[in-house]
Amino acid sequence: MKLMAEAVSVMRGDRMVVTHLSFGVEAGEALVLVGPNGAGKTTLIRCIAGLLRLSAGQIRLEGAQPERTLGEECHYVGHLNGVKASLTVEENATFWSRYLGGASEQIEPTLATFGLTTARDVPVGYVSFFDVMWRLRTWANYREADTIIARTRDDASRFRDELKVKAQAEAATIVKNAEQRIEMETARALQQIRAEAVEFSVAIASKILQRNVSKEDNERLIEETFRQIQSTRPS
Repeated sequence: MKLMAEAVSVMRGDRMVVTHLSFGVEAGEALVLVGPNGAGKTTLIRCIAGLLRLSAGQIRLEGAQPERTLGEECHYVGHLNGVKASLTVEENATFWSRYLGGASEQIEPTLATFGLTTARDVPVGYVSFFDVMWRLRTWANYREADTIIARTRDDASRFRDELKVKAQAEAATIVKNAEQRIEMETARALQQIRAEAVEFSVAIASKILQRNVSKEDNERLIEETFRQIQSTRPS
């Protein structure tokens, strides 16, 4: 596509603000308008968008659909906020909801979201721009805070799961080490018991052979030998 202007002139009131202006802008290019206040920059843009009539010349869009007007092919993005100062907050919201194909039942919760319920019947011209911007910024901060809280909750949940898995692994290691320690201590105790049993048996046999005791004295001899062996053991 190519935007073409040929000998364009525009009259505003009794003053000619644009005179015999021609230019061509190819697709992907940009046209920069430079000039002092009142030179006709905004007027020319509004003419391209089809919002104002030309006093002379023509503006066309080559390569566009022939059945559509220039205004239907172009979009005008101005520097104002797009609301009517004489209409109330609710009337402006209703207009733009209908224009953009929104649902009427969403107007009330939208006003509540931006904290404008109490100002619904106030003309927009009496509502401070900075107050509206503050409400928008506050709403954005709330949304950001909600996002941070949700992310923090996710991180906390993930950290809790990681700690749970780590604790289970550490508990399993502790139990395994305890079982190994019990097995080692049990084996050591059994070995000591066997050694003491062998020592006791040898001592008894030696005393019986040395004294040539009768069967009636065996029990007394065994008890004395056991006490002697125990007395030599460290406590």
